[in-house]
Amino acid sequence: MGLFKNRAGRRRLFQAGLLSTVAAGTVTPEANAALRPKAPGETKIVALFGTTDWNNGIGHEIHVRGIFEAKKDWRLIFVRANRFFTPELIGDADLLIVSRDGSPDPIDLFTPDAGAADTITGGAALWTDANVRAVIDNVRDRGMGLLALHNTICAGNRRFTDFLDVQGITKHGFEPLWVRRLNREHPVTQGTGKFLISRD
Repeated sequence: MGLFKNRAGRRRLFQAGLLSTVAAGTVTPEANAALRPKAPGETKIVALFGTTDWNNGIGHEIHVRGIFEAKKDWRLIFVRANRFFTPELIGDADLLIVSRDGSPDPIDLFTPDAGAADTITGGAALWTDANVRAVIDNVRDRGMGLLALHNTICAGNRRFTDFLDVQGITKHGFEPLWVRRLNREHPVTQGTGKFLISRD
């Protein structure tokens, strides 16, 4: 490409934003590989933990993948930034695992300068009206499982917290938690009875 032959040409392209467009175009197929439709007989799980100043999403992903590694016909898709969570992504998911409050991503790790930066660029919010509507519709109308963990209770979207039938409270001491209402016909919770988490 003749445009890239000299420094001035590269600078002009960069200033026009074209280099970032070209770079984005080269990674799109890999980035979108997780968006392929669910294969017949496959169980699709979408998980979103987020990496914040309080939570290590990378550590969570590594550990959760370890938990499910024996399930060879289960496909785990981890959403590593809120901006990649879309209604289309969960359109055929069997289970959505979320541990994410209502704050936007504190750092956008997917900007062109994210590898080394001298400023912080914030990321996108998760609990938009469109995303909340998609989660509720998929759970209520299609039977997608929803595992809302930890700080999901602080989603900050009234429609979503009403759907969960929860009310956010401030941090407090440990207490037992009974899990009772499970769909025993769903492929993820099939055969699971009520159980106790002794220290929540």
